[in-house]
Amino acid sequence: MMFKKILFKILNTKVFPLRALAISSNYDTILITGGSSGLGLALVKNFLTAGFKVIVLDIVKPPIETYKYNNSITHRSNLIYVEFDLSDVNNFKNLPKYLSLHSIQKDEIKVIINNAGIINGKCLSDIKTEMIEKTILVNYESAILLILSLDEYMCKNPSTLIVSVASVLGLITPPKLTLYGASKKALIRFHSFLNELQLINSPLKSLLILPGQINTGMFNGVKTPNNLLAPVLEADCLAQNIFSTIMNYEESLNETVWKTNMFNNKGKVYYAPFYVGLVPIFKTLPFSIVKNIRKFSGMDQAMNGYIPVGKTIKTK
Repeated sequence: MMFKKILFKILNTKVFPLRALAISSNYDTILITGGSSGLGLALVKNFLTAGFKVIVLDIVKPPIETYKYNNSITHRSNLIYVEFDLSDVNNFKNLPKYLSLHSIQKDEIKVIINNAGIINGKCLSDIKTEMIEKTILVNYESAILLILSLDEYMCKNPSTLIVSVASVLGLITPPKLTLYGASKKALIRFHSFLNELQLINSPLKSLLILPGQINTGMFNGVKTPNNLLAPVLEADCLAQNIFSTIMNYEESLNETVWKTNMFNNKGKVYYAPFYVGLVPIFKTLPFSIVKNIRKFSGMDQAMNGYIPVGKTIKTK
């Protein structure tokens, strides 16, 4: 173990030096999509509590209590809400103008968390074309459009960290979640693309979040197949762990680089609970075995009790 630590230190400092992320609440800003409820809101509260300025892009305004976190110098709220519909492509070209109205400076945004997502809980044949386009745009394409729109506001050296909140459903998907799973699979591949860019010295840094089912309104009525093997995650607890992983980004890489990583991304994937890390192995099994496991687990009946929420767009 000591030999590995010494060898890694030599590689890290002499051969392949890493540019530390070094996130500071004194001058760095965090941008979170879908930050008004669910996991997004829990992440917003973590960063506000730590003293960060947080920008929330959402169609719904965050709860009033999130505005109580004030800047120690300006004595104004550290929370900036921008009413923003991720399903409207035309909004992205106006995003720099929206940020300038809130005095956001160039090279100020240190972390972008692509958290927003929508589902509909219908069979693929019952989904209208408009909903297909909307789901793909919100769950996947918006992550790319944000980077293109925010280029002048993103930190350059060290670079902005791009956090993609995907889902285990992007790896294995039950019926009635085909569209959601496909869009999250695309987001997973986008994270892989960002990693590949780093191999050719791109300054962008990336982190993929792969959670199982989260106890939020997004999956009302969904029955968990097995609480022992696949426990439901609490948003507050998950958000705290994600916050810690982001704040200790380089350390997280250093701690996991020598461990076997099923996703082969050298620690740039945070997954929870434990079973999510086993899914890639599960998918390599013969079809007959996979079919029986799915039947035994009950995962393909999980959406039978799904209760759609009133609004279309909900955060995870």
